[in-house]
Amino acid sequence: MKKLTSTSYVLLGQLAIQPWSAYELNKHFQRSFVRTFWPRVESHVYGEIKNLAAHGLATVKDEGKGKRQRSVYSITEAGRGALSNWVAEPGKSRMVEWEQLAKIWYANHGTKEQMLEHLETVKNDVLGRLRWMLVLMCETDPPAGRLFPQRSHIGVLAGELNLMEIEMILNWLDRVEVEIAGWEDTQYSKAGERTYQSVFADVEKRARALLTKYDG
Repeated sequence: MKKLTSTSYVLLGQLAIQPWSAYELNKHFQRSFVRTFWPRVESHVYGEIKNLAAHGLATVKDEGKGKRQRSVYSITEAGRGALSNWVAEPGKSRMVEWEQLAKIWYANHGTKEQMLEHLETVKNDVLGRLRWMLVLMCETDPPAGRLFPQRSHIGVLAGELNLMEIEMILNWLDRVEVEIAGWEDTQYSKAGERTYQSVFADVEKRARALLTKYDG
């Protein structure tokens, strides 16, 4: 029996909505906003859901006959209690693993063309995520936000945050691409120094304004 992890509780939260088979859960996560903030859950469904049952937080019931048989998992009262306790505890801060950004960070060890290619890849990925969001929200029946109406008031907030992040990244890409167009290469230059001075001054001003707003 493995130790429970945050992924365990993400799955437990889904069982609190309704009973699922592991296959149904895996399919559901492919069209859920959960994958935008907890992508690892898709690859851990089959192992973690059995672990929840082993801990007594879920029960399993075999349904159907022959090849159509499936194991359906339901949350237990102990599971609901464990989920409530987990929700009440402070969560860990967000950490980002973003290889494309790491390559941009070390772009001075490559060419300007390579840096622009990485930026274009980021843009295509973000636009792909935007298209995926629109399909979920507007072109599926029912739309993702109405799949579980009793939770729509919470789910829509995740959609809004995703859109805000996409807008932010696209705006940043537009500005950066214009800036880099004036560089000869990715090495230190007067153009790069001007970028540093202007961007740093703007970042410092905005950061201090935010701290003043929220710290008082």
